[in-house]
Amino acid sequence: MSFHRIGLQVCIFCMLFISQNSFHAFPAFAQSPGAGRDPKGGNVRTLAVDPVNPDNVYVGTHRGVFKSSDGGATWHSANRGLKETDILTLTIDPMNSNTIYAGAYGGVFKSMNGGVDWHVVTAGLEDTRVNKLIIDPVDPETLYAGTYGGVFKSWDGGLRWLPVVRGLADTDIKTLAIDPGDRNIVYAGVFGGVFKSMNGGISWNQINRDLRHTDIRALAIDPHSPKTIYAGAYGGIMKSKDAGDRWTSLAGLALTNIRTLALDPVKPNRIYAGAEGGILKSIDGGETWSLINSGLSDTDIRKVIVDPRKTSTLYAGAFGGVFKSIDGGETWFGVNRGLDLPDPGQQ
Repeated sequence: MSFHRIGLQVCIFCMLFISQNSFHAFPAFAQSPGAGRDPKGGNVRTLAVDPVNPDNVYVGTHRGVFKSSDGGATWHSANRGLKETDILTLTIDPMNSNTIYAGAYGGVFKSMNGGVDWHVVTAGLEDTRVNKLIIDPVDPETLYAGTYGGVFKSWDGGLRWLPVVRGLADTDIKTLAIDPGDRNIVYAGVFGGVFKSMNGGISWNQINRDLRHTDIRALAIDPHSPKTIYAGAYGGIMKSKDAGDRWTSLAGLALTNIRTLALDPVKPNRIYAGAEGGILKSIDGGETWSLINSGLSDTDIRKVIVDPRKTSTLYAGAFGGVFKSIDGGETWFGVNRGLDLPDPGQQ
C-alpha cells in the first residue's frame, strides 16, 4: 500500500472520529420544553429586565444587544445604530422602560424605542471602556458611568458627560450603586475597595474599614434598608449594616470569586451571587448560603438578575449563554434560541 493511500485512510479515520465525538466538546444546555438548544449562545456579559413588562429581556454580549419579548423563549438581534458591539452593561430607565442605555468598550449608546435602534451618547466619554451604568432613581436624566478612567456623570440623559473623580484614589471603576432612598449617596467598587460619595459624585471617600477583600466586582443595596450594603469581590462577600462604615465578611460560601450580586426586591434577605463555579443563594441576609446549580450546564456566571414583578423568576448570563429559573433558582434551563454567538475565545 502506498504512503499516500495510508495517509488518506488515516485522515478519513480522524475526520470520522472528530465528527462522531465533537458534540461532546460543547455542553448542551439544560432546558424546559420548547427552550432553544444552542451551544453557540455564548459570552453573555450583562442582562436587564424591563421593569414594566418583564417579558422584555435584554442581553449584552460580545456581538451586541439581543432582545426577547417572550421571557427569553426567543431572541433577536437589536443592534441597529450600535457602533460598538462589545456590550458590558445595560440599564433601563425606571420611569420609561423604552429608554435603555448600553455601555461598551467605546462609550455609551442610548435607545428610546426599546432597542429598535441606538444612537451614540458619548460626548466626554470618547474611547472609554464603560463597565457600569446606573440611573438616578428620582431624575432619570441623571446617570453615572463607571469607566476605566473614573466615574462620569450626565445630567441630560447622556448627551454630555463630565468626570466626577475628586477623592478617587483608584479610577478603574468596576461597579456602581446608588442609594434608593438618597440619590446623593453613590458607591463605587474598584480593585482597591469601596468608595462613597455623599454629594452626587462631587467628592469621594474610601470606606474600607474591616473590608477583608478589596477587589470589588459587585455592589448591591437593600431597597428596604439602604444602610445595608453587600460587596462581592474576588475572595468573597462582605456586608455592611451602617452604610459602609464597617464591613463583615460572610461565611459559608462554597464559591468565592464573586462577579455579580442580585437582591430580591420584595424579600431583600434573599440574595443571589454569581461566581466562577455557579450561583449561590441566601434566604437570611447572607448568614447561610446554598449552591443552586441544578440545570446549569455552564457555571461561568457573569450576571444574575431578578424579575422585578415575579421575583421567583431569575435570569443568569454565562459564558455559554442565558439560563432561566422560575422557582427561585432551585432549577435552571437554557433559553438561547436566536442567540447565535460564536465562541470568541476565553476572555
